[in-house]
Amino acid sequence: MNILFVTGGTGGHINAALSLAKEIRFADDEVNIKFSLNANSVFEKKLQNNKFDYKTYSLKMPSRLLTFAWFLFILDNIKALVKSFFLIAEFKPDVLVGFGSYAGIPAVLAGILSFKKIAIILHEQNLVPGKANKLLSVAANKVAVSFRKSETFFRGKAVYTGNFVDKSFFTVTKNEGIKELKLKQNKFTLLVMGGSQGAVFINDLFLKAINLFEAEVKKNIQIIHLCGAKNYECVKDKYSFMKIIDYNIIGFSDNMPIVLAASDLIVSRAGATSIAEINAVGKPAILVPYPYAGNHQRYNAQVLEDNNAAIVFNEQLVSEQILADTIISLMRNKERLKAMAQASGKLADAESISKMRQLIRECYEKIR
Repeated sequence: MNILFVTGGTGGHINAALSLAKEIRFADDEVNIKFSLNANSVFEKKLQNNKFDYKTYSLKMPSRLLTFAWFLFILDNIKALVKSFFLIAEFKPDVLVGFGSYAGIPAVLAGILSFKKIAIILHEQNLVPGKANKLLSVAANKVAVSFRKSETFFRGKAVYTGNFVDKSFFTVTKNEGIKELKLKQNKFTLLVMGGSQGAVFINDLFLKAINLFEAEVKKNIQIIHLCGAKNYECVKDKYSFMKIIDYNIIGFSDNMPIVLAASDLIVSRAGATSIAEINAVGKPAILVPYPYAGNHQRYNAQVLEDNNAAIVFNEQLVSEQILADTIISLMRNKERLKAMAQASGKLADAESISKMRQLIRECYEKIR
């Protein structure tokens, strides 16, 4: 069986696809896997490190309407579509798995329009589906959804699988994380992160909140700040002027199970993959969803909030004082932290990859 994974240019897509691909390869020697993705040197390096073959094209959606950049964007889409037709003719996939985003449309569309018999499966990570998957689902065989509430969007094509993460998230321990990151065992460990690319808003908000911490808090806390590679130097410089002793600044991590496991509390955006990883390690969280891109993150975060696994703040309303007070309050309330952690862990689905593998196999058998 030949499987083509089509991902956009975000860490959430590539991490989910990579976790699934590694599991499939481990379980079945007779499967050939190839990736098609929007060009991104960081994610291409991840595929190279895991010895997966891939092809890229380059798409960047213009930020403004009715500009010349849109004409170039349309041309780039046509080029990507042609390139995808050649890839499909060469690789001859039996199954194509698309992970959403505008950047994945050309390759999935090529699979739909080709004369070959290809099972098209889409994976929707967010609770409220994106425009790309809504559009492509019309011609897809099945749509794997991460939240049961998403099933209503896909008219009988939806299959609940959950949002899959690497199995190591379910087995790694806090002690392993603390040891690997060379942290102290007796201090409260706070992880601050903004997704695979970092988040300037989260970085700035938290750096302001630190200045409101009392001396006692600073003495008893250690911080892991996953700030994004492009923000690393700026964030590092700001920490150097602060009166806080224990901190570990990371631009980009390829070992998120260790980073997440080391923490007692997480401050984060609410991307679908980030939430799945937080649940898999069973950690309490303070979430500040990204308020744009269809407000997908707010709906994702709502699931954790409704299950008492996270505290969720609106970006337009949260302040450094509110964030600082919430962190300190949770630090001092171990019972609430424990209850939130247990609630978070209950939202995880350790069988999600197995469910997706089964769906791929079933769709493949139907087209043979």
